[in-house]
Amino acid sequence: MPPKKRVRAAEFSFLEENDPGAPSQETAAYNDEHSHYESISGVIQQTDARAAVPPSPVKKRVTVRTQEDPEPDILGSGNSDSNSGRSSDDVAWLEAMSQAPSLWDEPEPEPDPGKGEDGSKKKRKRTQADDPLGLFTGRLDEYVEEMLRLEGFGDAEDVRDCHHPGCRALPIDVIYRCRDCSVTAVWCKSCVVQDHTQMYLHRIEKWNGKFFERVTLKSLGLRIQLGHKVGVTCSMRRAAFDDSFYIIDSDGIHPVGLDFCGCHQGITPVRQLLRERLFPATTIDPRTACTFRVLETFQMLSFTGKISAYEFLAGIFRRTDNTWNDRNKEFMRMVHEYRHLRSLKRFGRGHEPGGAAGTKEGELALLCPACPHMGINMPSKWKSIPRAKRWLYALFVAMDANFRLRRKDVSSDARDPGFNRGFAYIVWEKVFKEFLETHGKNLGDEKSACNNHDAIKSANVRGARGVAASGLGGTECARHDMRRAMGAADLQKGERYINMDYIMLSTLRSEPTVPRILNLSYDIGCQWIINLMQRCNRYGDNVFTKNDDFKVNCLVPKFHLAAHVASCQTEFSFNLTPGVGRTDGEAPERGWALSNKLAASTREMGPGNRRDTLDDSFGDMNWTKTVGIAHTLAIRAEKALVKRKEQVEAFQDFAAALPLKSRRKWTRLVRKWEKDHDEENPYENEQTALTQQSVRNRLAKEDQKALSDGVFDEVHSDVTPSVFILQGLEIEEAQRRLQKDAASLTSGSTDLERSTVLERGNALYRRIEGWVALQRLYAPKGARLRDDSEDRDTSVLSPWSISLHLPSDSATTLKCYDRRLVRYEFHFRIAQAETTLKSLRGLLLYQSHMANSKAAYASGTEANTRSNTLLQEISDRIATDVSKYRKCRERLCRLWASLADGPMTDFEAEKNWERILLPLEDADVASVTSLQFDGFGEGDRGLTWIWTVAGTGHDLTDIANTGKCIPPSGSLRIEFCRTRARAHRWQEECLLLAAEMRRVELFFQWDAKRWVERAERLSESINAPLDTSFDAYKQWQIESQKKIDRGKAAFAWRQAEIRKALFKKAQTVHGNLIERLETDSDIVECDE
Repeated sequence: MPPKKRVRAAEFSFLEENDPGAPSQETAAYNDEHSHYESISGVIQQTDARAAVPPSPVKKRVTVRTQEDPEPDILGSGNSDSNSGRSSDDVAWLEAMSQAPSLWDEPEPEPDPGKGEDGSKKKRKRTQADDPLGLFTGRLDEYVEEMLRLEGFGDAEDVRDCHHPGCRALPIDVIYRCRDCSVTAVWCKSCVVQDHTQMYLHRIEKWNGKFFERVTLKSLGLRIQLGHKVGVTCSMRRAAFDDSFYIIDSDGIHPVGLDFCGCHQGITPVRQLLRERLFPATTIDPRTACTFRVLETFQMLSFTGKISAYEFLAGIFRRTDNTWNDRNKEFMRMVHEYRHLRSLKRFGRGHEPGGAAGTKEGELALLCPACPHMGINMPSKWKSIPRAKRWLYALFVAMDANFRLRRKDVSSDARDPGFNRGFAYIVWEKVFKEFLETHGKNLGDEKSACNNHDAIKSANVRGARGVAASGLGGTECARHDMRRAMGAADLQKGERYINMDYIMLSTLRSEPTVPRILNLSYDIGCQWIINLMQRCNRYGDNVFTKNDDFKVNCLVPKFHLAAHVASCQTEFSFNLTPGVGRTDGEAPERGWALSNKLAASTREMGPGNRRDTLDDSFGDMNWTKTVGIAHTLAIRAEKALVKRKEQVEAFQDFAAALPLKSRRKWTRLVRKWEKDHDEENPYENEQTALTQQSVRNRLAKEDQKALSDGVFDEVHSDVTPSVFILQGLEIEEAQRRLQKDAASLTSGSTDLERSTVLERGNALYRRIEGWVALQRLYAPKGARLRDDSEDRDTSVLSPWSISLHLPSDSATTLKCYDRRLVRYEFHFRIAQAETTLKSLRGLLLYQSHMANSKAAYASGTEANTRSNTLLQEISDRIATDVSKYRKCRERLCRLWASLADGPMTDFEAEKNWERILLPLEDADVASVTSLQFDGFGEGDRGLTWIWTVAGTGHDLTDIANTGKCIPPSGSLRIEFCRTRARAHRWQEECLLLAAEMRRVELFFQWDAKRWVERAERLSESINAPLDTSFDAYKQWQIESQKKIDRGKAAFAWRQAEIRKALFKKAQTVHGNLIERLETDSDIVECDE
């Protein structure tokens, strides 16, 4: 190594600027000595230079004292020669390096820019190193020239001596070089073969007088002898079939001369190749083999880059001679076999009785360390745990289907059966198809009681033409995103219940015993669970029918829940279900995101190869999760500790502002519902806001009855009077929205935004024209009023400026409509007012939530700007709803004044509307968390009237009769229950994480112990003395088996050490997190 500019002393001390012994800033200059060497006419000449260096204004000067120089000459007063104290070897070495001193000088460390006087960070001075590509561009020719120089002999041009020691070959014969050895080494023919006896996959080149051309070691006479020690040639050697053998390695395909051992040792050619770390393509007369190295490389690339075998092999062919060589089938077959052998090896099948043939279903699947497993990481007497704490040992499973992992109808199970017969993650295809054949015809389609989900619709859709499998259904650990053993299977006709039933029952069958609580996540779980038990009873014995005390909580993943009906959003919600913590249930979606990258290659595979490839990929995903499980849980724990404190305090603060009687009542109510969903749901309003749709349905029935009774004649065959009025109100709302969007256009708006508003305006014009035509039928006087108005020419008006002349527009328009149409509009306006208030209440709660979030989390200009923008948008929407309600109430007053002149028999339910839908003042627009103060003290707090009307869960008759604001038992009850649920879920999350951390540590201990036991079992046979009474052949067999057992033991010890390291890592990462997570083990309640 070249000398460094500063030499570290054995003993030293630092003198900082603030040290008493340090020189002052004014006198802290020092002399810098520099020796320059240059070659002049082949003679090295030295020039010494001295320079006084002033102190750095931004960097502390550090002086190093050594034993040899305890009092350094800080002021540079010394006058010693620059070469004094240097040995002749040092000087000679420095002279040799002086030809390029800039290559070895280390740059001074850049000083910390620090901060300026105003506290801002100083801008760092840019250097050449800040533009590495610019430096590279200036030296392109240098790079190209050196790369071209390597095409010739290079430094070996001057003296072409053979690299082999003692060889005296003539320079004319030294014409061989190796691309994988030293760039300066060249050989003669015999020496290059001799030196590459054990490096037979190196790439050799021969100088043909003009350039180096590729030659093979086989063509030079190299033979590879298997079955014997290095340098020993078998007396009965047998060349490979037709003396043609190819080895596929990472840098190309190599034709080699290979000889098998044929003597009395009796080792098969396959074993001989494997002992040379070569994987044969066939078991009979192999002519192709892969190195273990290339198989390991491809397997890792298939995991990380999802590269296909075809693409990988194409790259190897290109590296060989940039042409194509057909070895694809052999390579695919070797990869397929190698994947399965690695699984058998890693899961200890070589150490267990029965070997590969004794492998059981699910035995080659990597278990989730954090999930509960009987006899591994769960208490032996877990049934004695109080029922209130058993949720900590529940099993979380998520199920879903993926329609990208389809398979084309190529090959068949007969020609490509695969190796994994349910041993890993995908079920045994033979048993699976028998199950479908037996029960598939007996199960009919089930009608959905929820929304029309794609999963249900696709269940009866036939697969695409030429597709054997339309997708893959699978299960995962819902909390840790790990694939479940025997938890995946092909789909034939979409996401049918029978397929998903078998997958779930199969993965639960993979473990001898499972916990008695199952939290199941499925995006259509609300429908799948309805008749699950009836279907399971038809299937025969399974985990659901054999265990009477087996509890199943079927929930819908959080992201998918919004697509379900309102009742499902509470009954199947993770957020409202006790004992699930902060589980989101979306684990399969995250897993599919990784697996989808395999879709392009696996869809072209045969059935067996595809299943084994997916099994191998799933296993790698599980191992990646296993290695990082400790860090994953620790990160979640840190977040959970913070959120638990926040949410518990928020719940306690919110509950403290409520009457104790209400808290007790609501707590009892929500506890009952959590135990039995048939009880009253505390998360739903007893009464909901009146909607226009409900009014439309009621009035449509009224129209139908009136027509049948002959009360009025049919004016239009498709549009009834109530629909006519409703369409007018819908057009009025469309005008308001379009006007708002048009006003938001600015000079910076894009052409797309402008064209969108214009197209909406044109569509609205057409709707108005159609409605006006209906108006001439139902209200001819209104149409005549339009003809007489100044804005009768609608083509010159903006669409939102066109007056519709609805009954409530003015006292004049009221006279143009009969009483029935006026009453219809009144009913619709009541619904419109209540719906607007409901929207307003939601926006007020949203505004309060965002304001609290901004105060708690937003920091910095960017975050505050985003928060302020969002809050402003919410404020604008609140203002819009306030204006809409006020206009609606104004129209209601006008309509009511007209209707009050006639009979009131049709208005029994609405006669008190003025005492319910009060005038909306600015002070009334306040959230439940923004309580108004009319005086001093806590007792003067009150809620505004908007929280006591329809849609908040009150008895409107009581409100109308008393005219007072009573404590709201709807919105506040729901808010109380949801705040309680948030606090409970974070508390549960902390306790679940603590239990999972303990299970992870126990799992690694168990796994390490299992591998230690396997290694110790082998020690008996390894250390057993050899019986000399056996004949030579028997003794040779025993010694051969001992060598195999020593390898098995070594592998077992290595696996045990890996598990022990994972255990120690988990302990270190977890630290005191378990104690902190279990600090508050009692779930908080606010009913006392």
